[in-house]
Amino acid sequence: MKDIIDLMSDNQHHATDNTVGWIKFLSPAAENSAKEGKMWLQPLDTWARTNNQYKKFSDKVDFLNFVKALPKNEYTIDVFEGRFVNERLPSKTEFASCFTIIQNSDIDPTTKQLNSTVYEKIQKYPWANGRKVLVIANTEDLSIFVHKAAADFVNLRNCLDTIGFYSSPLFCRPIIYFDPSDYYDMGKQIEETCFPNNGLPVIADYSQPSEEERIMGYFGVFAKIDHYKPQNEARIGVSLNAKTNSSLDHVEISIPQNTYQICNMDELKNLYFK
Repeated sequence: MKDIIDLMSDNQHHATDNTVGWIKFLSPAAENSAKEGKMWLQPLDTWARTNNQYKKFSDKVDFLNFVKALPKNEYTIDVFEGRFVNERLPSKTEFASCFTIIQNSDIDPTTKQLNSTVYEKIQKYPWANGRKVLVIANTEDLSIFVHKAAADFVNLRNCLDTIGFYSSPLFCRPIIYFDPSDYYDMGKQIEETCFPNNGLPVIADYSQPSEEERIMGYFGVFAKIDHYKPQNEARIGVSLNAKTNSSLDHVEISIPQNTYQICNMDELKNLYFK
């Protein structure tokens, strides 16, 4: 299974090499938080389908036929959010915030602004309608944003521990998009290794996760079928495991205010990326 995590690590380096910035659509509540240097990480349950919407696949052909029949609109929530093939991550254990990656090829080399094709694509996102956008417009600010948020999370991680939650460090990775056939093969491999009796292995301490637990978490949060590749997504997030029978509705992290700006869609069109 190590080949899965190696593949995802290679994808992270490749995406980082070509990245010039990130953008994030903000709900009114998220906009207010961002103005105060805060960001909510939401459980994947927020976007995942409910239990009665899940289809169980009898085999690979059944899975591939389902994917082939998906609506052509790629700018929707992933139907496999928080899920592998037939198994899903436990509720309120994975928390994340989603961004759209802006790459060199998305920028007009003359104006240093978003090219018209990319701007039109971004407007198609259903969650873009009428919302403000958080923009990190150069690689230096993006590096500071990620590393400062991760460093500041250390104190919050200690606080989570005192109220009954083991937490991973803050992670930041691009989504990796797989051909559906490969996605199915890897998802089934993880399910057969990590889901004895259809349940997750108990993770007592995220500071020393097993190789299987790491792979399971990476794949469950950062792997998607290539149907959704036009979204070009990255995520910041954490994994939590409750010491007792309790849960959180969100995790609020600190983000460095001097690394981003908040604008509307018209302003995004005229923004310069370095």
